[in-house]
Amino acid sequence: MEIKNKANESDIKRETRLLESSQLFGSDNEIMIRHQGSVYRLRITRNGKLIMNK
Repeated sequence: MEIKNKANESDIKRETRLLESSQLFGSDNEIMIRHQGSVYRLRITRNGKLIMNK
């Protein structure tokens, strides 16, 4: 489920997407993200925190 922030009609700024981590991870604890040619690892720790490493 994708949730978008509601902006006032007079607000011209683009709405920012809000994703649930479960949408990204599914049943996994780690995903890889490619950004501008570099690969980053995003993982959920045992304590439920998010850690990103290059």
